Amino acid sequence: MSRTVAFLHAINVSGRLVANADLRTQFEALGFANVRTFISTGNVVFDMPVRPTTLIVRSIEKHLEAKLGLKIPTFLRTEAELHTIIKHRAFDLSTLYASKEMHVGFVASPLPSDAVQRLMSLRSPLDQFHVHDREIYWLCRSRRNASSFSSEVFQKALHVPATFRPLTTLIRLMPWMESERPSASRLLPKQPP
Repeated sequence: MSRTVAFLHAINVSGRLVANADLRTQFEALGFANVRTFISTGNVVFDMPVRPTTLIVRSIEKHLEAKLGLKIPTFLRTEAELHTIIKHRAFDLSTLYASKEMHVGFVASPLPSDAVQRLMSLRSPLDQFHVHDREIYWLCRSRRNASSFSSEVFQKALHVPATFRPLTTLIRLMPWMESERPSASRLLPKQPP
């Protein structure tokens, strides 16, 4: 089994709210096991028998659109991939310490070189970027709300769907994923009294 997290883009924005219980129900309806949600920003953890693929992503997006009436770009990462993302050193320590926030953006596939150039043109005294594999590391020297950069700015400039999460959220998510595995006894069918 592959423990996987789905990062859903903008599921709870502009006054729209999808309850975590509804999200869990929709992922369970797709046949995923041990479905859990982490805080209310569209982070769904589940087990699946195979590695994430584009086909699985498309089936999740189509299902959510059919059941919730929402187009929700979805980005899957395995537990091992999330570990690597958190450990990746995108910036040197002195730059990190001088900054207020770091966010990680998820895209479906590595950015082509022209998209990386467009992203780098968005750098500012407040915002620095680093691209690695299917992730964009955004270092903000101030608070996020003081920056002119956002997920929407990224998508408008690059024409690539993405979703961003604070690195602190990912760091909190990792041990939660590991600690919330159901025990073997919880997986056994209940015996009649």
